[in-house]
Parts: sequence; C-alpha cells; structure tokens
Amino acid sequence: MNFLFRKYKRFFFIFSLLLFLTENIFCEPWILAAQKFDFDSGKNLNSAEQDLSSIMPQLIMEKISEGLSRNTTPQEMLDRSLNNLLVERQSLFLQLSKEIKTRDAIFLLSGSKKRIQKKISAQEKKIDEIKNQIDENLEKTHLLYEEFKNANSSQEEKTETSFSPLPFNPFKNLFVKKKSPVLPKPQNENVSFYKENAYELFSPSKEALDSGIESRKFENEVVAAKINGLISGSIIVYGEYFSISCALYNFPGKKILGQVTEIGSLKSYISVAENAANYFVPIIVNSFPVEICFEIQPPEVFKNAIVSVDGNIYKNPPEKISVPSGNHSITIEAKGYIPRSINYDFEGSKIFKLQGNMKLKSEVSGSIELKRNLENGFLYSGSNLLSEISDENFSAEISFDGTPVIGQFKSAQDENALFFFYVPEILQKNQARLSVKGKTVNHSEYIDKRRIAAYRAYTALVLSVPFTLYSVGKNNSVTNAYNRGSLKDYDEVLKWRRYGTISSGITFACLGFFGFELARYLIAANSLLPSNAKEISSSEISNSAWTEIQEE
Repeated sequence: MNFLFRKYKRFFFIFSLLLFLTENIFCEPWILAAQKFDFDSGKNLNSAEQDLSSIMPQLIMEKISEGLSRNTTPQEMLDRSLNNLLVERQSLFLQLSKEIKTRDAIFLLSGSKKRIQKKISAQEKKIDEIKNQIDENLEKTHLLYEEFKNANSSQEEKTETSFSPLPFNPFKNLFVKKKSPVLPKPQNENVSFYKENAYELFSPSKEALDSGIESRKFENEVVAAKINGLISGSIIVYGEYFSISCALYNFPGKKILGQVTEIGSLKSYISVAENAANYFVPIIVNSFPVEICFEIQPPEVFKNAIVSVDGNIYKNPPEKISVPSGNHSITIEAKGYIPRSINYDFEGSKIFKLQGNMKLKSEVSGSIELKRNLENGFLYSGSNLLSEISDENFSAEISFDGTPVIGQFKSAQDENALFFFYVPEILQKNQARLSVKGKTVNHSEYIDKRRIAAYRAYTALVLSVPFTLYSVGKNNSVTNAYNRGSLKDYDEVLKWRRYGTISSGITFACLGFFGFELARYLIAANSLLPSNAKEISSSEISNSAWTEIQEE
C-alpha cells in the first residue's frame, strides 16, 4: 500500500489540483440585475423626468465595474437549497395528485376484479414511491435547518482536546461513519450582469408587479431568470431636485442586502447614480470596505496629479478613497514627474496609508552601442526608433527620464529576429556610454524548435521505460529461478541479463538526452529575457572611437 501511494502520490496531487481548479472555473456566476424604478410623486411629470425611471438603474449598473467576485454567505446557500427543495416538492405533489386521480379512475373501469386489483396495486406502488420522495425531501429540509443552526452555534466551539505525538492521527475516526454535509459550502462566484448587458433591465410580468417584490410569484420569475441580486427602487422629484431610494435584494430568499437613499439635482443625476453604485459594490462582493489615505510628497504636485484606481480616473484626487477589501492597482501620474504604481492586497485592516515621493523626471542623454553587431537593423528605446545600425554605425544617442528602459534591436532582414536590452536607473547618467550584447534570433521559431526536440526526447524516454522494466524484471525472475534450481539453462539467464543491461543503458541514454534537450529548451525560453546594459569603461573604448581621437 505504501509503495502504491509513493508511486502515484504525484498523480493524486495533480488530480486533486485539477479538481479544485475545475470546481472554481465551472462555478455558476452570481447574476446581478436591475428593474425599472417606480415614481412616488403626486404631480404630472414631463418626459425627461419619467425617463429617469429607466436611466437611473441603468447608470447604477454601469457604474458597478465588471470583474467583481462575490463571497456567498451560509444564509444565501441555505436559501438556494431550500428553494430547490421547495420546487422539487411542488413537482412531486403535482405528480402525486395525478397518480391518485389515475388510481381512483381505475375503480370505474370494467373488467375482472383480479385485473383491476393488479392495476390498483401497481398504481399504489407509484404513489408510495412519490410519497417516499416527498418524505426524503422534507427530511433534507429539516437537516438543512439543523445543519445551518448547528454550524452557527458551534462555529466557535471547535477545539482539539486530544493529544497525539504525530502531526495528525491517521486512525482517528477511521471506523466512524461520517454524515455527508447537506448544506453547500459558501463559495466565491464571479459577478455577471443580467443577459451580460448592464443596460438590460429585468421586466417582470404585470401580475408579478401587482403581487409585489415580496411575493412568491415575483420570486419565481426572478429565480427563473437565474437572477441572484436585483436592484429595485423609487424616485421622488421636487422641482429641480430628486431623491432615489433603492435596495439590493438577494434571491432566492427575498433578503434585502442593503438600502441607500441619495439626493441630488436633476442636472447631476450621474453623480447620484455613482454614489449609489459605490454603496452597493462592497455589499455585492460581500467584503468590508477599506479606506486608502494618500500621503504623497510634495502635496502641491499631488493636488494636480491624476490618480487611477483599477482603471477609475480621479482628476482631482481626494485625500482618501473607499474601496472594497481585496487586490487593487493604483497609479499616480503628474506632469514632469515619474509615474508611481502599486498593486497591493488591501486586506486585514480598515485604513491603509499610501505614502510616497514623486520624483522629477531627469532628462539626461547618453549613448548606447552594440558589442556584437552581426547584421544590419534598427535600435529602439521602447517604441521610439533611436538609429539604424550598420557596420559603419553601431551606436546611437539615447535619452533617459529616470525610469527603467527596455529597448530592442530588430534585424533588417527579418523583423521577427530581435533581442531586448534593459537599462536600469542606476546607469542613467548624463553623457553615459553604455553597451549591450545580444544575438538576433526569431524567438518564436527558436523556442518551438527546442520545445519539439524536448518533446521527442521525452517520448523516447517514455517508450524505453516499459521495455526496461520488462527486461530487468525478467532478468531478476530467471536469476532467482536459477538460484532456486527450478531453471537449469544458464544461457537463458545470460540472455536476459544482457537484455536488461542493454535496455537499462538505452533508458539512461534517453534520460540524459531528455535532460540535455530540456536544458536547451529552457535556454531558448530565457533568450526572451532582456540583456542588461553595461557601462563602458575607459579601457573598453571601441577601435573606431580611438582612431577618431588619434586623428584629432
């Protein structure tokens, strides 16, 4: 048993990892929708004011950025399971009603008593099966409530009271039959818009609207549309000002996750929608909001800077912003200064201070030359062409602004043949003379060639292993048989010993060949990495430059 575990533990690990990944990849999304808002006003409204009932929910949905993910709650999972069981019970009840009516109709049939009794017995069997299914459904419902109740009450009571000298006890609860959990565990679900369109509003039937959002009729239509979160609200207009009161409902269950009331002028309705969306975002993702405070020096530069938080632009950056806890990307840009960026997981605290100094761009210039110039081509700094490189000219002037530079050299004969170089900040000095060393190569073809060679070497290794295992095993078998005296032919022993030696040698040769090709493949993959620029010392001045000095 231990041998099998050691042999297949890598397979078990990979299988478990793939199972975990597929469970998250194929998880159903959490669908968010909004419906047309109601008007709560006694006066007649013009067409522009009436349009707000559709525009406001659409704007709120638009301001809720895509790519969010929601951490579902145990209550949410309970409501989903209870709704599924309720739908199943209703279906079973209809089946039961149908089968009972069919059984009662058999009594009115003409025929032999024995035949009628046989049909009734068959029908009774169907009825009993449906009753058993209804009882199982009710039992599952009861277990769901009990499991949810126990999970909440005993969450803080789970303590280990036994001691074992081992890190874990493999025999603990070995013969105890564990009950499989009925209540699904909370999970992380990607938030998606209704019909994958933020502007598509959910339109329930008139009967559902008349019944109200708290009715079972309304809930059935929402669940049938596979909607998990629904934004509903009302609008009041007074002169040039209006207020919206909207709530986010969670279905199934009709639970209100959050409510917000915003007031603004009809001219600034977009900001009202943005404020409502900012309130709903942390509720949707089910994470506590965190506050990011900016302490950027110098302050006068930060006032005129442009701050980007996950793509949302703040042209007049506030001193602090509120975002949901989690990973966020922040960029600060100011004219004449080097942009500052950070990607950080803002979790574990309610307030974070983002401190930093904006550095002035240092406009300095220098020169860069190729130490190995094998062909003509073009030298770039980022996307800017520096110079055309040839046998007569293999250097170019380059300017620096204090940020790291990634450049490239492209061959004139093949635009896909190139190499990259990197100039760090420490080398960016005025009148600096730098050199880069690289080899132009078509990286795509180069890597594919080495990858195919590595695959072929691996295939040869895999194909040689079965023959080696068989011949070595057969050699051990005949050797043991000869030692026990059950085999008298010593030539047979020598034959399999020779086969085992040859096959083992082939396998080891294939293993070495695979290692060699794998190393070549890794070298080819690493060829994409930029080569570091180096500062030219006085003893490394090129011959052409030295000749010019002599001529002067």
